[in-house]
Amino acid sequence: MKNLILIFTAVLFFVSCDEIPNDVIDVEEADYQIVKIESPSLIVLTQEETELVTSLQLSTSENIEKVTAQILSIDGRYTLSSGKELKDDGTAPDENYNDLIYTTSFVLTEEIPTDNYIIEFFVTSLGEQKKAAVKNFRYDNGTSNIPPVLSDVFAPDSLTVADTTAFAVSVKVHDENGLNDIKSVYFFVTRPDGVSSGAPTFLFDDGSLTGNGDETPGDGRYSRIIVINQSNQKGIYKLEFQAEDKGNKKSEILTHNFLVK
Repeated sequence: MKNLILIFTAVLFFVSCDEIPNDVIDVEEADYQIVKIESPSLIVLTQEETELVTSLQLSTSENIEKVTAQILSIDGRYTLSSGKELKDDGTAPDENYNDLIYTTSFVLTEEIPTDNYIIEFFVTSLGEQKKAAVKNFRYDNGTSNIPPVLSDVFAPDSLTVADTTAFAVSVKVHDENGLNDIKSVYFFVTRPDGVSSGAPTFLFDDGSLTGNGDETPGDGRYSRIIVINQSNQKGIYKLEFQAEDKGNKKSEILTHNFLVK
């Protein structure tokens, strides 16, 4: 059985609360009852590692010696962690001391395969350990998320500015995971003197022709209207376009230079 060693640190919480009577093992003969299981049903990794926080609420702490949990792949082929103790001592990730909610956390990384997993909870009471509850969850390690791709910049190559001038720029965005996966599209401007704006200018695919210069909503072409006047520096401006998806993966930078005269 393959064992994956996890490092336990506080990173990011994905917690949903479910009362799951069908996931409670028969504990009728025990001197405690399972009140609630708190655990996510889906975790999608969007950074280097993420934390799964889970807890088991009991009806009493009397005679309870230890509460532990382990995570297995649902087919039983490998164990992510075993014997991890849940605490009710008010120390993070446990929130409140002695409130009968026993809590622990597991760190999940990209190295852990995308799969269905099961958390098994064990309670030791009066010297006897029993499997008290189980909870299934789906883990997506994010490797199936493909970063967006930019192409086909539409922007002038040169402009002669005698007065206030407005013009539209746009870029085509493609994402294998669908356009709904796009979080933002933007560009950075570097002036002729080499100074960057330092802040992104966001483009839109909302069909607002007068507001953003975008003709058709949802077609993957993101647009923005730029306004310049005689006070703008003359010379070559550099626009660096980039897109970011909801999994925080970024496209390659696409650069366009144009001359202001």
